[in-house]
Amino acid sequence: MRKLIILGCLSYLAIGLGHVAVGAVMEQLVLNYRINYETGGQLITNQFLGFLAGVLLAPWLIGNMGRRASIVLAFVGFTVAEAGYTLEPGWWVMLVLALIAGFGFGMGEACIGALVIDTLGDRKASTMSLLEVFFGVGAFALPAAAAWLILRGHWLLTFGTVAVLAAVVLALWLFTPLGEAEAHMGNRRQREAALAAGKEAGKDVGAAAETAAAQIAAAAQPAKAPRFGYARLDLRLLLLGAAFFAVYVGLEMSFANYLPTIMGRKAGMSASSATISLSLFWAAMSFGRLFVGRITGRVGYRNFLLACCVFTVAGFAVLSLLNEAVGATVLIIATGLSMAGIFAMALVYLNEAFPDKVDRTTSILIACGGLGGALLPKLTGWLLDAYDISTAMWQFTGFAAVLLLLMGLIVGEQGRLRRRRKDMAAQPNG
Repeated sequence: MRKLIILGCLSYLAIGLGHVAVGAVMEQLVLNYRINYETGGQLITNQFLGFLAGVLLAPWLIGNMGRRASIVLAFVGFTVAEAGYTLEPGWWVMLVLALIAGFGFGMGEACIGALVIDTLGDRKASTMSLLEVFFGVGAFALPAAAAWLILRGHWLLTFGTVAVLAAVVLALWLFTPLGEAEAHMGNRRQREAALAAGKEAGKDVGAAAETAAAQIAAAAQPAKAPRFGYARLDLRLLLLGAAFFAVYVGLEMSFANYLPTIMGRKAGMSASSATISLSLFWAAMSFGRLFVGRITGRVGYRNFLLACCVFTVAGFAVLSLLNEAVGATVLIIATGLSMAGIFAMALVYLNEAFPDKVDRTTSILIACGGLGGALLPKLTGWLLDAYDISTAMWQFTGFAAVLLLLMGLIVGEQGRLRRRRKDMAAQPNG
């Protein structure tokens, strides 16, 4: 599975670059296209609407085309869109390209995340943390590169850099054999046949195969399951998880995409220096993710996620009160560390409640994240145009508090759901 992990890491690196590319050069986009921040925010909104479409279509495409073909399609769209940005087309073309870019990295992220959770068994938490580290490295490196390019007047090459890496990853997905993981790369029928063949031959394909077999068994008995695929008692947890991901991704992307603008206005930084603050935020996220697997192994997903949400609220609250560059920079780093493991560990934590629906649950949660990522940056752009920086900053604090509330509700619902299932299993049949 080593090739799969390496390829997954490179994919998340490219996706990390794509997520922050627009935000890293937002000031230049506003100036060159002579638009306001709310209009500039539409580019981010379109990117996340495309992201939402890609994630929602991922389970259907995986079932019919297979995982490899779906990932290849995702990176084709991603590469073409980023290359198109580089040409500085008209604004309406930029908006269309944003939809295509979002579709590409949204579907890629959903397909690869579900593949890792489905195939790597006990290593899924540590591997998801590693993928998120590489996502963070991409998100950290891109603003630093953008700052250098801005200083030299070549800011459009920011998008060209992303396009080149996306093209390399596309080629690797096309031509790299993945060994054991190949059994999980086809469409639904191909995966079922490969797993059945492995079972007949007496091969142990590990915990990942057991998960896949459970999915196939569940799919073979549709009459016993609700049409939507989730039992009624599961839906409350799923809805809470969906809301959590919408708020988290919206908060992360709003803050990241407008951070250079915020630091320029709040602390009087130059355009290139303000862009470096975004690199520091993602550097802190990447550094924190190196330790997420080890920490959750000791304290558990629940305690880890609750603590991260508490520190995130505190970080945004204090940052809202600071106007001095050094102090604000320290708080940006602290907030990045607090948020470092939330996305990956929440994804694993919620999937534990639905072990036979990994592809679908992952897609729903990431899709809702995409919805939040589409709506909240639009709100932030409007606040920056209509009000002052302090209003936008306190908005971040408010959404962080909502995040903490939702995680508390998720923890409570997880416990109730676990007890209900235990009681149902203990009841005598008939």
